[in-house]
Amino acid sequence: LRLKLGLHEINNLKRLSDAALSSPMANVLTVPYDKLSGELLNEAGTTLAKARVSLSGRTRGHLEWFPSIDVNLTGGSSFSGMTSFKLNRLRPEDFAYEFIYLSMLNDMGFPVPRHDLVELILNGRSVGVYLLVETASPAMFTSQQRLEGAIVGTDPKKFFFNYPMGATLDMKYFYKPKDAAGDGLDKKAF
Repeated sequence: LRLKLGLHEINNLKRLSDAALSSPMANVLTVPYDKLSGELLNEAGTTLAKARVSLSGRTRGHLEWFPSIDVNLTGGSSFSGMTSFKLNRLRPEDFAYEFIYLSMLNDMGFPVPRHDLVELILNGRSVGVYLLVETASPAMFTSQQRLEGAIVGTDPKKFFFNYPMGATLDMKYFYKPKDAAGDGLDKKAF
């Protein structure tokens, strides 16, 4: 996967990454102008799509350089049918963990986002292997020939969590269609 970012955008991404790393919890900060302009390229270097890029991830490992990012394609463009996706930085200690988890869920017949291991090439230079994961969107439901509806995301790190001892639901793991009435979630069911 080839991505082109200007020097200004790379500096801003580095600044946002450094700010997140300096916070006590290494939280990705949502700030005005955190969406940076970029381009998705083909092998010949020709622009396939314009993109908006931002930081992604919930842990320090996602923020090491070059960080995990969200990529939203603009102007009705898509990449392999995806209009938005995450590029998750793989770390040696959990290499391919999420990829294997998603593949297992897919094999069991659960709806899962499209995902693949890709080499990320930034401005002509390889920055490593990343896990590409489709973002929940109407295009994801269409690709799986399913009706769009509310879905529950999962955190594979909590797969063996000790739930009898108590747990809270993190609402960012839920996806709901834009036109959903109400909040779309029956929190009492959990």
